[in-house]
Amino acid sequence: MAKQRRPAAVPRHGRLPRTDRDRRVDGYVGGRIRLKRTIQGLSQTELGTAVGVTFQQMQKYESGANRVSASKLWALSEVLDVPISYFFDGLDSDSASPSPSETAATDRYATELMRAVARIHDPKLRDCLLGLVKVMGEE
Repeated sequence: MAKQRRPAAVPRHGRLPRTDRDRRVDGYVGGRIRLKRTIQGLSQTELGTAVGVTFQQMQKYESGANRVSASKLWALSEVLDVPISYFFDGLDSDSASPSPSETAATDRYATELMRAVARIHDPKLRDCLLGLVKVMGEE
């Protein structure tokens, strides 16, 4: 007997289908995870092991293909040493899209720069560097 196919509009297991907004939020949260992970110099394998998932699952979280559960988000916040709100900072609640500054912060160059600045332990030196970069950016 042939297997009956369910119409595409009927959700699986009683779940509602993911909307475009859901996908944008999941992608944004994943991008924030990737940003913090790379700033801290962790691999997907290292972060995944620390929170109890495989590196493949970390890839899915970071790409937004899979949603991050509340318990995993909690574990990620502890491992990455950020408040849970960090993963949503900069998210525009009206359109569920990142602000322009957050989009720029995900750029690889910006990430490398932030990692290098984070290694400067003297707060006065970091402040001077920030002032210099701001002045240079105005030119």
